[in-house]
Amino acid sequence: MTAPTNPTVLSSFAQLIAGHTGDVIPVPPAELQSWLPDLTVPPGWADATVSGAPVTRILLRRLGDGQDWDGCEVLKLCRVPGVVPETVVFDTADRVLRDSGATEIRTHRVDTPAHYGVIAVRSSGALGAGARKVHSHFHHYVVNTAAGCGLIEQTILIGAGVGLALGREVADLTENLYRSLLTSIARASNPSTVLQDCETSHERHSRQLPR
Repeated sequence: MTAPTNPTVLSSFAQLIAGHTGDVIPVPPAELQSWLPDLTVPPGWADATVSGAPVTRILLRRLGDGQDWDGCEVLKLCRVPGVVPETVVFDTADRVLRDSGATEIRTHRVDTPAHYGVIAVRSSGALGAGARKVHSHFHHYVVNTAAGCGLIEQTILIGAGVGLALGREVADLTENLYRSLLTSIARASNPSTVLQDCETSHERHSRQLPR
């Protein structure tokens, strides 16, 4: 499929948060491994760059030999100058989808053990681009600490025609980021911590947000 839009402009959750906390500071690609040392690049996905884009990582997935992407991940990490209230995260999570005219919007929070201090919410929907649709997934994680706040946005776009083919890979990208975040927090607070309470099937513990 031809990329229907510039995926880096869709990820504007940080801009919405900045309206409540003040300007956020994007984390450059060179610092990604210090934030999330266990984060990996799945097979078939390749690093890409977009000149001047304030993002930390861009991955592209091509199923054929063409130059057009079938899947795209945009990862944005930011430092936030103030505490981000939980209500702001939940009220803002699907704003990009709604403002973009998406359909089939679904939003749910991810229940995470309280001692990690993570606010996690995920939204998905179908974005139209001419005659085509793109399945979009927006995953937002906020970590409030005494030393400051961290914000992680993961945007995954998949062509509607290849949703079944790439569904498992979307799940793997999602799970890898989530577990990498919890592992990083655990190591920072206690290097000997074993994440026994972080189940791979954490999705089944999430619940629908009220509209």
